[in-house]
Amino acid sequence: MKARFDKLIILIAVCCCPLVVFSQYTLSGTVKNDKSLVMPETVVTLQQGDSLVGMTLVDSKGRYKFTDLHKGKYTLSLSCPEYQPVEETFDLTGDKRIVYVIYPVKNIQLEEVSIVADKSLLISHKANSDIFYLSAEARKKQNPYEALREIPKLVVNESDRSIKMMDGATPLILINGHKVNSGINSIDPKEVEAVEVINNPSARYLKDGVQCVVNIKMKQKTAAYQTYNMNTRHMIPVLFGYTGGYYELGNSKASLSLNASHFYFHHDDSEWNTIQQNTGYEKTAVSKKRSNISNPYVALNGDWICSPKDYLAMSAIYYHYSSKSEEEGGGVLTQNKEREAYKSFVDNKSTSYVGSFNLYHKHTFHKSKTLETTLHLNMNGNDMKGIRKEEYPSLEYRNQYDFDNFRWSGGLELDYSFDWLGQNFDFGSYTRFLKDRIKQISAGYPTFYHREWSEYAYVSMNGNIKSRFFYMLSLGTDLIFKKAGEVKHDYSKLTAAVSGTYKFNGIHSVRLNYNLSNLSPEVMYLNPYNTSTDSLEVTRGNPFLMPARNHIFRFCYMYNQHGFYVEPFVKYRLSVDRIVPIGYTEDNIYTQTYKNTDTFRQLDAGINMNYNNQKWGGVGGNIGYDTHFYTHQHGKGSLYVNLNTYGHYKRLSWNLYGNYRPFSYGVNNKRKHYGSESELTITWRVNKHLGITGNMRYLLGTLGYDSTTHEGTYYNFSSGRMKDRSFCFSLGFNYYMQGKNFKYRNKKSLQSTEQGIKL
Repeated sequence: MKARFDKLIILIAVCCCPLVVFSQYTLSGTVKNDKSLVMPETVVTLQQGDSLVGMTLVDSKGRYKFTDLHKGKYTLSLSCPEYQPVEETFDLTGDKRIVYVIYPVKNIQLEEVSIVADKSLLISHKANSDIFYLSAEARKKQNPYEALREIPKLVVNESDRSIKMMDGATPLILINGHKVNSGINSIDPKEVEAVEVINNPSARYLKDGVQCVVNIKMKQKTAAYQTYNMNTRHMIPVLFGYTGGYYELGNSKASLSLNASHFYFHHDDSEWNTIQQNTGYEKTAVSKKRSNISNPYVALNGDWICSPKDYLAMSAIYYHYSSKSEEEGGGVLTQNKEREAYKSFVDNKSTSYVGSFNLYHKHTFHKSKTLETTLHLNMNGNDMKGIRKEEYPSLEYRNQYDFDNFRWSGGLELDYSFDWLGQNFDFGSYTRFLKDRIKQISAGYPTFYHREWSEYAYVSMNGNIKSRFFYMLSLGTDLIFKKAGEVKHDYSKLTAAVSGTYKFNGIHSVRLNYNLSNLSPEVMYLNPYNTSTDSLEVTRGNPFLMPARNHIFRFCYMYNQHGFYVEPFVKYRLSVDRIVPIGYTEDNIYTQTYKNTDTFRQLDAGINMNYNNQKWGGVGGNIGYDTHFYTHQHGKGSLYVNLNTYGHYKRLSWNLYGNYRPFSYGVNNKRKHYGSESELTITWRVNKHLGITGNMRYLLGTLGYDSTTHEGTYYNFSSGRMKDRSFCFSLGFNYYMQGKNFKYRNKKSLQSTEQGIKL
């Protein structure tokens, strides 16, 4: 194991060695519009023959610059939305400076403007993030999941409607800087201006422990329009599927949209084998489980440009999740050397819902001074009913449970941003309250209440030095007033984020990040009353839990040229007071609870890679090795691999994805994984409105795992296989229609990330 880790470190060190190209000349200049104003979305492209030399965005003063150039003939191209493109070819024989003036396009639809360069090859670096541009082919896709597959660092799963980072982390999804929780199915790829991947978010997002952010920047709509789409996909035979629809009506001042979807999974079958041991007994079991899932969602969104300086947006969202499962099995209980065969039965029904209302206002005092105000109101609940029976020759164990859980919460966010001395400053606050109720009707336990009021304030500064060194400094403080049952906690916690990116040129860059965040315990970890239905196990929370503190350091080198993106990285994480499950045995009953441990360390090293070719598609993925060091334990490591390839030919496009991670570890737990999330998707674009999709999932075998837990005298082994998470085929279609006279205008998608109480 150590040998493999050493080899990986050596490989990364080799990849991190910059490829220095000694050249002679510099090309620079400025770009402004006909009113001498800087257009920050202007893309400057430099080519030599058919080869792309570099691409960049103009800075805050309209400047661009290319260095390390050789003598020869070059073509410089300028493109900016709603402005006429510019292209010039010249001979470079020495340092050269060229000033350009661009003029707006009149009476021409944005789609009709010929853009001379494909921005997909451009990566614009900031202190803590990278901005990627979709290729022309990606913009032709009929759903956003297909389009975003070409973005390096992202793993996009259309079947699960999910977006993750290469390391498996789930990012906070923003659209034009605002939170969403409905997925991105309503987005038309043609409307996507850029995708910003933030590896080290500022203190603005650290309150809730966010470690990564994906911000999808949309184009502008400037004329009356209407647009709608519908997409559906179903497994053959019909076991699971998805149906969604979106309609939007608007003009240059206002818009109203309705987004609805439904996901289902019928007869999700699995098989489980377990061995449970403790002092005085051993219990074996074999069981079969069948689940049914239904997940409808509906959202109403609207926005209004009240005046040139005021913008208003709102959303009302309802999210519903219901599941029903049945489990039958049996086994043998050996206790005091006596063996008894038994039969078991579990019938469970769970329903969750989330309702939220969100209101957003932005006031612009000056071009560089803005105040954003966001109001959140949320109500959600979780109801779970069921029965668990174990029938022995001598007795019957029967546990009938009924949970009635509810949460209501709200918050007010303020953010003031301005530019000063060439730097950007961001001040803000977030006032939040919540109240949880967990009621176990059948068990006779007292109702558990959890209340929390918090005041969070932050400040951030970002800027650059000579457009080479980009930096971000951010600091926040959180004042929390909490009561979990009868236990009170009043405390304060700091958050911090520091990033620095140095651009050697348009090809080579390095970045160093530091992040300090706090992760508060979920309400289920605080509830002191038993929530287990097992006859030999008790699960209860700990109301004395405190937030865990996470220190993360990350260093990476970035190479970007001719469609290649390569990013070797090393990441170190130190968790203090991490919340982990612990157990103890009393009267032959194993009790699991939670505590704040001393320390947890993680070392992760790997490389992200992506190649994008405009003629046929691309391939990307990553490989890495992470090692976990728990308190008083030796390091436990695991290899992980993700691979994604996509392509297109005329009206046909495809995507192949797979991952591999043989093991994962907890404090007293080891899990061996079988199968993987893998799929092949093929789409035929019938016309500009209709697309037909075929999908094959779980190409690498049936999903499952073996899990081993060892705590003192307690031992538990569980082996499960999800029979219906094996090779399967689904068929779907997507229909998209856009009204005439369609143009773009700035529009915010405003939604809540509230997920409610979970058990």
